[in-house]
Amino acid sequence: MVNADIRCRNSIVASMVAAILVALLILFSSKNNNIEVAGLIKERSLGPISPLFADPKTVAFRLPGAPTVVENGVRLSTPDCLKARSDSVPASLFQNLPKPFINLGFPKMGTTTIHNYFKCGRVRSTHWLCGRKLKCAECIKESVQSGLPPLSLCEHADVFAQLDVNYYFPQIELLEEFVHAYPNATFFLTFRDMEKWYQSISAEPKWSSGPFLDELIKKSDITGSPSNEGRSNPEEFSDWYCKHVQRVRNIVAQNPSHTLVEIDIEDPWTPERMEDIFGIKKSCWGHKNGNQNLHPELDQSGIQKMKDLRRNHKFQRMKREGSV
Repeated sequence: MVNADIRCRNSIVASMVAAILVALLILFSSKNNNIEVAGLIKERSLGPISPLFADPKTVAFRLPGAPTVVENGVRLSTPDCLKARSDSVPASLFQNLPKPFINLGFPKMGTTTIHNYFKCGRVRSTHWLCGRKLKCAECIKESVQSGLPPLSLCEHADVFAQLDVNYYFPQIELLEEFVHAYPNATFFLTFRDMEKWYQSISAEPKWSSGPFLDELIKKSDITGSPSNEGRSNPEEFSDWYCKHVQRVRNIVAQNPSHTLVEIDIEDPWTPERMEDIFGIKKSCWGHKNGNQNLHPELDQSGIQKMKDLRRNHKFQRMKREGSV
């Protein structure tokens, strides 16, 4: 009985000591940005005090800029290269950023949202196509091969929301050409949860059973892209984007005539920030081009109505032609 009481007392003391240590670390982290609470101390080590935490599964600490921590395939911390910086645009440039606006981010990271935002604000924007049937990536490549600035043979626009196709990424292969040809251009980098991004590219195109975008990218000879060996995984694609972000940030820092706008497309404050920076009303910002299988919460009624209308037009045309 005495031994049981001693064990019980020791357990309580140990739990109290653990609680005090964790509280001190959390207090320290709130005063010193060198430490972030993110989640690695396990529930079993906290014992009976775990109900004190909103998420009893994990609590962790890491230094900013440290490599991503992965445990059981789950990303437990996010490196700085995968987080949008809120201070990349000086307030003095708000609503006065020079054009063209060129998105250097990757596909399925809000490219359609950016395109529609500027269209809503009556700013001429292109997305993927830089002409009636001309892909932006193709006219950009042809321009450079002809000794011209990258956008010379593309349709004129103020915003280029998506440059790439699945086999060619001008924002990687021709980054220096863009920087030097358009010395005052405003560049964009977009960010989102990388697990969700990987789910999107591994289920795109939405109407296909494969190959999907992640597989197509791996099969293409895109600089720095994941190897075509073995099955793809979110980590290799996240690391690829991380290196791209670091490269863009570095080259913009070396060429200060450029401005880099960094956008977290999932941040609820992004619409207001976009309105502050560009002067286009925040109601123009919204989630576009979502995969209904991955995002069942999105309202697809308008999209479905458009599909039904197209089917009806096609049916009427076939009826006139005597095909049905």
